[in-house]
Amino acid sequence: MRLQAIYLSRDPAPRAKLFIRHWFKAGFGTLELLKKRGRPEWLQSLEIAEREIRAAAAELGIVDVFDDPEDAKRAIGRKWWDAGIRGTGIKGLVEELGIGEEYDWVYAQMSDYSHSGLRTFHMFVEQPSESEIRMLYEPHPNSS
Repeated sequence: MRLQAIYLSRDPAPRAKLFIRHWFKAGFGTLELLKKRGRPEWLQSLEIAEREIRAAAAELGIVDVFDDPEDAKRAIGRKWWDAGIRGTGIKGLVEELGIGEEYDWVYAQMSDYSHSGLRTFHMFVEQPSESEIRMLYEPHPNSS
């Protein structure tokens, strides 16, 4: 979120438009998937949702987001900023912002913590006795 906020703040108007366009396109893609894979009892609600999303997009002048339903489905997996930068995903965003070293350090710390890497593995292990080791689902309260 921090990276997205920095990216957005450096050129707010055009980047806010990128965000909104992507939000509508990915929302339409989700709607298309739900219509195909959803339950029959959802159809009426989905039809209402489609009318509402189309009306809102028309007010913003971005009805072209509905031109390619297959691309709208692909938009679900893309990042909203991908259209505005050279690279894609988080790494492309980091390069655009010029904060690679900071990101690499923070990412390594967060990744190690969330994936129980070697530097933090001890926080997720408990040894109640000499012959027993127990894995924990969260860091041990007394770990540091």
